[in-house]
Amino acid sequence: MNQDYSPLHAACQSYLDAILAGDKNLAHQVILGELQSGTMPMDAYLHILVPAQRRIGELWLNGDLSIANEHMATEITTLEMELLRGIANRKPSINRKVLVATAPGERHSLGARIVSDFLYINGWDVDFLGTDIPADELGIFAKERKPDVIALSIVLSENINGAKEAIAMVKQYAPTIPIMIGGPGVNGEDQVKELGADGFAADASAAVRTARDLAGIGQTESLEQALAELGSRIQAARRAVNWNQQNLAESAGMDRTYISALENGKQNLTISALLKIANALDVPASSLIPD
Repeated sequence: MNQDYSPLHAACQSYLDAILAGDKNLAHQVILGELQSGTMPMDAYLHILVPAQRRIGELWLNGDLSIANEHMATEITTLEMELLRGIANRKPSINRKVLVATAPGERHSLGARIVSDFLYINGWDVDFLGTDIPADELGIFAKERKPDVIALSIVLSENINGAKEAIAMVKQYAPTIPIMIGGPGVNGEDQVKELGADGFAADASAAVRTARDLAGIGQTESLEQALAELGSRIQAARRAVNWNQQNLAESAGMDRTYISALENGKQNLTISALLKIANALDVPASSLIPD
């Protein structure tokens, strides 16, 4: 893997080694160990599963990994994705729907699944269609379901023409629905207009931002929402070490009622207080801060 200064880089490398060896039990232990140490589920997802699977894709594309081994690694990662998605704290619903699919002819759906998960965790209702949906059926389905945004994944550049056809069909059946594209098969923003799309996302986090922009939501998050997520992260990290609120308060040199207010999203905090809590829990301060 490329040099990475993420605090989860070592765990990512261990996970990558495990899935390359086809050792699903070891791969699961890597993820479980990080969760038990206080890493938030979606941080493990973003900084362990995503870069490891990206490397798997690179090895396969370069001919350094067989199709069988790529499938084995991907199946292991899919199981861990389901685990982390299931235990992550989902943000309140934003009452918006996104339709996620791959381009016609595309057989690789993991990237689209990752985007689906990140949108779901960020409050979107998601229709995930998986792979190789015919262009006309995608257009008809979009007209029936009326999503606020469509996300189309293109892994292989050979499927660009299929993507262009699918976008044209959506525009024919549901011309007001914005479409964003992404995936290794897309050469960045330059291809958005060429394909007739409305936006581009380089990764899952960018997909959340782009979807909000296309739906006219904007990026501002209320203070109440930010404090609620911060509180849930502190609570999850505390429970991961089997502490009650009093244990954390004593270790961080704080009052228990202050910790309680934090965990319930009712208390703002300073950087100094955040660092004290992170040090007491022995987790990176960044893992407690909402994305």
